[in-house]
Amino acid sequence: PKTVFVGVYSEDKPETQITEVNSSKPEFIETEVVPMSQNELESGKIKAGYKVNLTVKPGFPIGQMREQVIIHTDHPLRPEIRLTVVGSVSGPVSVVPDRLQMVTVKSSVGATGEVALLVRGGQEAHFEVAEKPAPLEVQVEPAPGEAAGRYRLKVTVPKGTAPGLINGLVVLKADLPNVGELKVPVSFLVGAN
Repeated sequence: PKTVFVGVYSEDKPETQITEVNSSKPEFIETEVVPMSQNELESGKIKAGYKVNLTVKPGFPIGQMREQVIIHTDHPLRPEIRLTVVGSVSGPVSVVPDRLQMVTVKSSVGATGEVALLVRGGQEAHFEVAEKPAPLEVQVEPAPGEAAGRYRLKVTVPKGTAPGLINGLVVLKADLPNVGELKVPVSFLVGAN
């Protein structure tokens, strides 16, 4: 688990209360509201306030994280505070680079890009594609000529794909302990030629 916090206070209404905290993934992002300590209040030169602890729990999908936390208050001018929680979740599998991006894909030709999947300790693994943006084709295979535990995630934009932006996540499931899902952001800009 990893815990960070955000301070919430009001200079014009020190008696402001936090009434509720919601997260976009409550099963993985735990929230806890605690009053600020006397030292924290003094060092911040504020009368009253709260710390909202945000804990990312084990099992969060590996890869880039971008989630929302909404803090509800009884302050008449600020009843809602929206936070974006951004980070990278690591685990027994590393993705190198952590995303796949191509900006010069020709519709008449198509293209294939790849990233490496590195399993710690050289373990063998089986990966299954759980989600992918249409019309991409996705496959995972062992990296040829490399040590055990090294795989290639190949993402193909098929020839004849309509011009435009293909943006989303490739989500993989693995048969390794402590790996629920592995998310790889992908972005392809397909041109008309």
